[in-house]
Amino acid sequence: MVEARLGNEYSVYFANKFSKPFIPDVIGQMEVDGIEQCICLILEPHYSFYSVMGYEKFLESKQIQFLVIKDWYQEEALLNYWADEIAKILKEEVKQDSFKVIFSAHSVPIFALDFGDPYIDQIFENSKLVAAKLSLSSEQYTNTWQSESDIGIPWIKTDVLEYLREQTEHPDHYIFVPISFISEHIEVLFDNVWNVMSYVRNWGCITIVHLNPIRIVV
Repeated sequence: MVEARLGNEYSVYFANKFSKPFIPDVIGQMEVDGIEQCICLILEPHYSFYSVMGYEKFLESKQIQFLVIKDWYQEEALLNYWADEIAKILKEEVKQDSFKVIFSAHSVPIFALDFGDPYIDQIFENSKLVAAKLSLSSEQYTNTWQSESDIGIPWIKTDVLEYLREQTEHPDHYIFVPISFISEHIEVLFDNVWNVMSYVRNWGCITIVHLNPIRIVV
């Protein structure tokens, strides 16, 4: 679909870091196909040493020049995607009720603060840009983190479940927006759909913005 949107003038390849097709294997095929220059879009809109850099280290070829898009969270189409999906929920489900939009992003080890990882600031900026499109007040949205790993070091807080436990009053609706993700994989489905919904369901309505990677990327 992406290739079609590019007018079939460019070859489009897809590769993964942890599952087939693996990045080195795809690069090998690109070399066989005679590719000399490649624009790389990492399917993570925000740049982090823990995410995008982890993909960059696999981009090795004596034949191919790799041009990496470092981040793309400010792209108007992406911002409009989030704003449109939230606006639809506000119109169809929330209506005149009270609500809180909770932007959640994959947490990173707190050490990221020590060496200037731009990821955390980009997440906050991304949320503000979407909130501005919806004219949300500072009381109507917040930022939380999710999916930290138990590896014996502290991670960026506040975790989304910790945030919910700290609240003494709840709105009629919680709208969860997994803003650092563009596809519904296990971290979104387990951390948001299962954990969060299980915890919140007794308080009232809860809605999670579902992800459509084809719409987002194209």
